Amino acid sequence: MIVMRRWLNIFLAAGLTAALVGCEATAVTVGGVPNKNPVRSMVSLAPSTTEIVASLNFSGALQGRTASDDFPPSVVGVPVVASVKPDYEKIAIVKPDFIVYDEDLYSPSDIEKIKSAAPKTMGFASHTLDDFSTELYKLGAIIGAESAASTYVDKIRAARGVALADATAKKPKGALIMVGSGTEHMIAGTDSFYADMLRASGAEVVGPNATKFVPLSPENLVEGNPDVIVVGFRFDQQDKDGNTARALAAANAILKDPRFKTVTAVQKRQIVPIDENTMVRRGYRVDRFIDDVRKRIDVFQSR
Repeated sequence: MIVMRRWLNIFLAAGLTAALVGCEATAVTVGGVPNKNPVRSMVSLAPSTTEIVASLNFSGALQGRTASDDFPPSVVGVPVVASVKPDYEKIAIVKPDFIVYDEDLYSPSDIEKIKSAAPKTMGFASHTLDDFSTELYKLGAIIGAESAASTYVDKIRAARGVALADATAKKPKGALIMVGSGTEHMIAGTDSFYADMLRASGAEVVGPNATKFVPLSPENLVEGNPDVIVVGFRFDQQDKDGNTARALAAANAILKDPRFKTVTAVQKRQIVPIDENTMVRRGYRVDRFIDDVRKRIDVFQSR
């Protein structure tokens, strides 16, 4: 437990969230051609897309968000126009030029309504880092933040490049788990965007064939036998002193579960707690996830 607590403190001290850069973006060109319809008012209908827009230094045009959007801190003052579902009356008051959203959060009928609520819309739907990069370029072109979007893509590619350069001939098997209440947990499917982040960190991903997080089967986890397990915990910006305890609790939910006692990651105590919002969002902290997990994998392999 002392060893576990020591490396958790080191890991948390390294920082689990990306910092917000402060300058306001003013570029409104696409490929050198002036954008004839620059976005002046926009709504984001997902925590991940709000995180991206604000972190691309384009928060000035953001006029609506969901009740769950809390990162970066600058978005807290933006009016809430959605909870579980969008409030179209509130959106109509904003009269946004553009709405951006995460397609995983909405049904086809919801998406049709969203598309009718603004002249221009865009949904993020990527399941791979390459597709995510393409979506970032597209968003940057729409909102006039091409340079900032390109810089972020470069950070993701650089983080992935370092991980791939560090990778040994035999990659460790890894799994992504969201710890639930009691004994019910969720695991990332191997075809999901989240699995691709873990893959970019230098691991061979094990889990069910799915494009999102699905209920964890203990039998399947034992059969997959990952060498490393990344677990999400709720990182609290307002209570940073308590984050070590929350990280330990998430790790112990796996380490102390007798159903997983034969799993290599459990036997070797190779558990990586990480901010769950970093782990489950196609947001602005993907490069940090890749880098943080890659460093922990390097430590495990050097034992």
